[in-house]
Amino acid sequence: MKQTGNRHTADVRPDDVAKAMIAMLKTLLSIATVLTLAAGCIAAAKPAHLLVVDLGGKGWTFSHQGPYEGYFDIRQLYQISHPWVISKADNFGQVAGRVTIPANWKGPIKLRFYEGDNYQGFGFEKDKWPNWFSNTVFIGHRFKQVLVDGKVVWEQDVADQGTGKHYVVDLSDLVSPGESFELAFRLYDKVASDQELQGDYFHVNESDSRKDDPSVYHRFETRSYWGDVALYDGTISDRQAAAATKWDWLKGAKPINAGMKADRGFAAHGPLHLRLETDATAQLPATGYPVRTGVPFAEGMLQPHSPIELRDPAGERVPVQTTVLSKWKDGSVKWLLLDFIAYPDCAEKKYTVVWEHAVPTPPSEKVKVHKRRGAITVDTGAVRFTVPRGRGEALLTDIERAPTGRVISSISGVLECRTQDEDETRPPGPTVRYIATRDSATVEAAGPIRATVRIDGHLLDSEGRALGKIVMRVHAYAGLPYVHIFYRVFNNSDQHRRLDLSRLVLHHEGPQPPWSALPEVVVTAPQANAEGADGILVAGDFGLGIRHFWQQFPKAVLAAGDVLNIDLYHPTTADSVHNWFAWGEAKRHELMISLAGTEEANRRALGTFQNPPRLFDKYWHTQSGGWGPATWRGAGQFREHHKQMRDYSRRVPTTTTRGEYGYRNFGDWRYGSREHDGWFNNYYDPTHSQFVEYLMGGEREWFQRAEAMCRHVMDIDTVHANSAKPDWEGGIHVYIALHHNVGAYNGTYCLSPKGMLDYYHLTGDPVALETAIARARYVARENYGIGARSVREQAWPLTALLAVYRETWDPQILAAATKLFEDTLKAFDPRRGCYAEYHGSWTYHGDVPWMCGQMLEDYAMYWWVTGDRRAAAGLVALASSLYCEDMGGPQALPRGWPPTRGPYGVTTYSTNPFLAGWSPGYVFLTNTGWAYAYDLTGRQQFLEAARAGYQIAADQAAIGFGTYWQAPILLFYLKHFEDK
Repeated sequence: MKQTGNRHTADVRPDDVAKAMIAMLKTLLSIATVLTLAAGCIAAAKPAHLLVVDLGGKGWTFSHQGPYEGYFDIRQLYQISHPWVISKADNFGQVAGRVTIPANWKGPIKLRFYEGDNYQGFGFEKDKWPNWFSNTVFIGHRFKQVLVDGKVVWEQDVADQGTGKHYVVDLSDLVSPGESFELAFRLYDKVASDQELQGDYFHVNESDSRKDDPSVYHRFETRSYWGDVALYDGTISDRQAAAATKWDWLKGAKPINAGMKADRGFAAHGPLHLRLETDATAQLPATGYPVRTGVPFAEGMLQPHSPIELRDPAGERVPVQTTVLSKWKDGSVKWLLLDFIAYPDCAEKKYTVVWEHAVPTPPSEKVKVHKRRGAITVDTGAVRFTVPRGRGEALLTDIERAPTGRVISSISGVLECRTQDEDETRPPGPTVRYIATRDSATVEAAGPIRATVRIDGHLLDSEGRALGKIVMRVHAYAGLPYVHIFYRVFNNSDQHRRLDLSRLVLHHEGPQPPWSALPEVVVTAPQANAEGADGILVAGDFGLGIRHFWQQFPKAVLAAGDVLNIDLYHPTTADSVHNWFAWGEAKRHELMISLAGTEEANRRALGTFQNPPRLFDKYWHTQSGGWGPATWRGAGQFREHHKQMRDYSRRVPTTTTRGEYGYRNFGDWRYGSREHDGWFNNYYDPTHSQFVEYLMGGEREWFQRAEAMCRHVMDIDTVHANSAKPDWEGGIHVYIALHHNVGAYNGTYCLSPKGMLDYYHLTGDPVALETAIARARYVARENYGIGARSVREQAWPLTALLAVYRETWDPQILAAATKLFEDTLKAFDPRRGCYAEYHGSWTYHGDVPWMCGQMLEDYAMYWWVTGDRRAAAGLVALASSLYCEDMGGPQALPRGWPPTRGPYGVTTYSTNPFLAGWSPGYVFLTNTGWAYAYDLTGRQQFLEAARAGYQIAADQAAIGFGTYWQAPILLFYLKHFEDK
């Protein structure tokens, strides 16, 4: 070594440098390989002695005799299909090409391939499988075959069971290294389908108009799918060959994930301007009226304890009370409830919400709550009342108007009913009178703008036996002379009842009662124009309002001296459908007592009460992320869709879309005819559909319709506590007569709680949140959907769990969702991407597109909340299957009767050819799935199909509420990607 100053040098040999560089390169290569593999970016290297055959490649051709068709689809599967017509012997469809075995291969030489199809016949038991629409079993007619130089080397009847699998065939006796041969995959008809063989079975449902057509019994469709073709020699194991040819649904994907970003809100910025929507037929009272409305915020935008500043249209600060309704997973506010007082000059004008550098304004007069050992007293400054604690029959006492004194001494409740057997031919039992008895009272909110007291109790007979519980919530507002009441009764017994009476009674002590001049009102049919039928009754400085009064007939308000009887259910004919009070049901009523100083002030207040004001802005709401991915529609965006929905809205009554009224029916839609007496019971979530229509278009009528339906679903259709069936609590009845189930079958297709969560977010109604959570807990408790092999029987429970998890972030709910999600994966043919199920026929199985649309949404939601790659892969797989097997357009094969090519971007109704037909009305389910798939992969075909189907639905006005709830998501994607 030589030394020069402070520097040291050494004699280094060139070969040492080379060795060091090689070692460094090896180290770097090793690190890079580890990192790359960890990132999942390198696929396993293809073994040298394995030859992958591309059926869509050069030299592979399709030939046929008869009506067979074939094409290579985006899954890299070759479809060979025979349409739903009578087959003829010796007809076939095949794809064939030449293959050369490398000269250095050693035996044995094997062929590996995938085959799946949509038909089965073996294992059919006509006594076991009901003939819903049809079952046509053909055994020994049509065969799947693999041929080498024209010789069949593998064959199976298409009647075999299963949807698809990989097969291995030894070709050693037929092919040799260094030589080429023709390889073919085909469907072949050995026996015509109109020639009956032993084992054949034909049945067409009696309701099918084609049952008298002899040809319908012998039409025989088969759609087969071939792929993953590979040849390999003895140096490769079957397991290695399987690994080398394994299909990856996300391979080559370029995810965009716009939906994931939109779900968290990426376009909403403050300050926030919201219009105060009011009923055009009512005027806000001069004394002011309480507004209670939920507002969404983007993730991270607002923290739970951040101050809020509210400014009226004139820019003046308004006192406001805030309550966090819902949080994002990071703890920031997702939905915030605002309580404030609005005045006439603010109607239909913009309020401003500010949260950066906000300076809250305290109210000049606060609502005061005094909690004593024996009672809770609430004082607004204009009205005062007391809620006793402990057991008693007085639910509310000492309602006073300031400064004149007591107006109502107490409010009590009574209910009379008779037991009723499920067999309605048997007479009901004797009438039993139940008294609403208070057990406890608690303060749920204590101002400064709003105070809420909750009263819990039971309906008890003379011997102390309970029919069910009662819950009353009483709201009061700072400076205002209103007592706002929600009163709810339950039948928690194990027997149905027939109501004879459900009543709240107002008592007065002293001279002239304030209601002495009220008219007597009895409504036993929809009488919107009768005096008092609107639920507004005023006598001077006393006013009473009952929401949805005539809509929920029979009702009555009857003054009797010192007592005012409010008949929430008024006695009517003994056999009325409205007097059913089934086990597990509830019924809630909303009332307001107005003690304003003049008759005009009371009328204005109670008119507003019938349709309360709301703060809303469709631009903010759709961009905030609080609803998930969404966009608005209007004259400047999705114009035709907007026009169709506005026209539809104006053709129907404000509070219903199908004109159904009555104590039990109001808010629901009929499922079928009046004679059938079936009801939707939230089947396919029309509640949520109506709320999202309000979201996108801003038409307030849709909020009113959705509110009516939501309240009905929460009360009548939902199963509340029941002594005979405690495991059903939180569930919902399937669509059936009288809204309730009479057998051991609950409502899989009605399980979605999204409409309830919408209502909770917009209004802060705690019953809606309670109902949604109970629904998810029911699904989790009962393992609902586990083991089911119908896509919607798994999708709806998964929807319930994911919706409530995203509301509560409860890990137990997520655990249940994960368990169900993993079970859904078992239902897939993992290569075909198909969720194969029976739909009206046991012999045909495959995707039911509109049902699969539900699972596509669930997989997107699960992917967004967990990042589980299996959900993304499952979504792309299922979307690909719908695209290739069930969509019209140039890439699809003939379907339906008569055979037709459907429109591009529209799917069939069913994989069962007896139910085939193109369904543009389902685009918001199916096409949203393709939009999700585009978002995950960047593959243009998905986006093009989503666009095409939506345009056809818009052009044909094929837009309805049965499958509408994903509309905001589809429109979001179409808008977001319109320039791509």
